[in-house]
Amino acid sequence: MTFEYIVRKCGTSSHIILPASMVGKRVRVIVETLD
Repeated sequence: MTFEYIVRKCGTSSHIILPASMVGKRVRVIVETLD
């Protein structure tokens, strides 16, 4: 495992995780407002 491989893997995973976490926060806010 090279440093570039780790950076690429972390970069791609962060791109996938960040939007998912933002969507999750929005869903939580909507659920809280509905309740």
